[in-house]
Amino acid sequence: MFSAFIALTLLFSNTVFAIDNGKVVVLDTDMTIGKYVIVHEVFKSKIANIADEIYLGSKSINKRKIKKKIRQIDPDVVYCIGSRAYQLAHDVTKNVDLVFSSAINYHRFPMRKNTYGISNELPQKMQMMMFRYFFPDIEKIGVLYSKTYNKEWLDTAIENAGR
Repeated sequence: MFSAFIALTLLFSNTVFAIDNGKVVVLDTDMTIGKYVIVHEVFKSKIANIADEIYLGSKSINKRKIKKKIRQIDPDVVYCIGSRAYQLAHDVTKNVDLVFSSAINYHRFPMRKNTYGISNELPQKMQMMMFRYFFPDIEKIGVLYSKTYNKEWLDTAIENAGR
């Protein structure tokens, strides 16, 4: 419930929140990406009880160090900005609520009951409608295919194309 509250706070709030005894760790994929910086700063301005901020950056990461740090803090929630941050948090935590945002194709991620997220992806049907609107003369669209990254997306797009 606390995680759902944080997710909604990100979307709709103009107020700073502090939850009694609730600790939040922010795990950020890369602070050189402009949209990640904006999301991170807005989140910090809304949530007063951030226990720590961990930046993964573009270099290789020490998974063991991050796991140890998160265990020492013992947060109620880890807020993950970006795909890499979510995947790492999922690997190094078990009973901690995870909230993700700015994650591309999140459907491919392993999920638990205590995982919540904010998706800003357009549904496949909407993407196809936009192609048709902007490029009305195009009859075929090519897709770079990978079972790992976009199988579900392509399956849903094909299903929606038949409608």
